[in-house]
Amino acid sequence: MFKFCTYTLLTVLTANLLATAGDTTLTWTSPILPKLYSNNPDINPLGQPITPLEESWIGSLINIGAMIAPLPFGFLSTKLGRKISLLCMAVPAIVSYLILAFLQNLYWYYFARLLAGVTAGGACSILPAYIAEVAEDSNRGMLSVTLNVFWTFGNLIPYVLGPYLAIIPFNLILAFIPALFFVLFLIIAPESPYYLVAKNDIDKAEESLMKLRSRSRSGVGKELLSIQDSLKLAEKKGNIFDLFKTRANLKALIISVTLMVFQQLSGINAVLFYTQLIFEAAGSNLPAEISSIIIGIHNLNNEDFKLQSCWIETM
Repeated sequence: MFKFCTYTLLTVLTANLLATAGDTTLTWTSPILPKLYSNNPDINPLGQPITPLEESWIGSLINIGAMIAPLPFGFLSTKLGRKISLLCMAVPAIVSYLILAFLQNLYWYYFARLLAGVTAGGACSILPAYIAEVAEDSNRGMLSVTLNVFWTFGNLIPYVLGPYLAIIPFNLILAFIPALFFVLFLIIAPESPYYLVAKNDIDKAEESLMKLRSRSRSGVGKELLSIQDSLKLAEKKGNIFDLFKTRANLKALIISVTLMVFQQLSGINAVLFYTQLIFEAAGSNLPAEISSIIIGIHNLNNEDFKLQSCWIETM
């Protein structure tokens, strides 16, 4: 019930800025690659047009960074906490955009795209867990859906700004998003109470819940006991092989993995990366940059509809 957890909502919205920062990296290529093909040095900071092979590296290196990130950030979140790991994820994105803004060299661009993938992949693995752990049972679903809204908003930003700004101001604006997240999240967000209970730091877990719920010590006592009980149950019975022991768990695993596989094999990343180039090749009468913006708005509108549906169900 949101009248009792306004600080929880503020914390989640602040955390979601990292989702926006991560997904700006996906559509960054859409408005930038046409500029890198230009012969005009005022438009192309590299001084000469890129080749198709170089284009493919710029587009795909983010995926390699995203593949690498979950393992170290997962370890970091277990050892040092969710908050510290999320703050660390913002750093590669900030550095990446500063490199793209000021270092006019193709190999630095490669490195920057790899760093951008680290933020995107790390955020996908840790951010949903943090949001689930700070939310209450009554609003966990709706707060989790807000993550999708911020992700798609991150996709939209490069579509809107990229075609109309030079590369330096464009990348500086994008660097501001993870920097803003870092400052606000550092000040506002408490550590996950689940992590603190798992580390047997009950007093800090209680303080975290009191801050998140805006309640007194007695007002969070029941939830604290519930967290302790759930973690004890997980320690006794939880392991990866449980996914295969029951028909219900196996069915849920198959459905989840199948949906993710079909999503990735649908080519959604290629569409996001190369939206403007795709529309330019299609030869539409509508300018390619406008078509890209329409795609971004449509995706955002879909997630907003889901959020409204979850809000109605929560109420």
